[in-house]
Amino acid sequence: MSEIRKILYIDDNLELSELVREYLSDKGMEVTLLHNSDHLIPELQKGTYELCLMDVMMPGKDGFELAEEMNVLSIQIPFLFLTGQTKKEDRIRGLKLGAQDYISKPFSLEELHLRILNILGRTTGTQNSRSTPAYRFDLGEHSFKADYGELIFRGETVKLSSTESKLLHYFCQHQNELITRSDILKHIWGEDDYYKGLSLNVYITRLRKQFRENPRIQILNEHGTGYKFMFE
Repeated sequence: MSEIRKILYIDDNLELSELVREYLSDKGMEVTLLHNSDHLIPELQKGTYELCLMDVMMPGKDGFELAEEMNVLSIQIPFLFLTGQTKKEDRIRGLKLGAQDYISKPFSLEELHLRILNILGRTTGTQNSRSTPAYRFDLGEHSFKADYGELIFRGETVKLSSTESKLLHYFCQHQNELITRSDILKHIWGEDDYYKGLSLNVYITRLRKQFRENPRIQILNEHGTGYKFMFE
């Protein structure tokens, strides 16, 4: 029997959200609906969901504000924006906030389902082979358990997001090597895309913050080419 994927969906459009839930349920997913933006953060903090679908335009806090709050609180769950806003600036803003994807309304339910599967496929890739020693990396004062997505520093454990974990794992496999942006984008997202590049910038910044107290580790930007994960 296949694993049931748990999705949290927040949208003030009752009719659309119920339609989406019914369709995704038929595809074997368990969808929990929220219609009030005040309820999102407490629900996410339960840690029982694999993906959040989030409308942008809602009464009270909008999707962008909620994403910013998730970042402040270090709530690590992949999310996808659903919105009637089609401006390039809005899409860029959403991706800079860490969104895995951005789909404009009206959308095809089949396309939404495929995008969800693509995200879940990317963000659960580090959950396999948990007993494999190659998934553990000693980085001086830091220890990275790629199989669990855990970064340990001076006895404190930080749970990385699935995308952060996959990116750091790729860096650890290529320590002190120049990796092109194109190779990173294809490895993490499966495509070399401008908007995915904006998301990459966000995750690079997050990883740099994790290592700011470890002078032996640097993530260097080779302008116009790519990055080097330097460990001395």
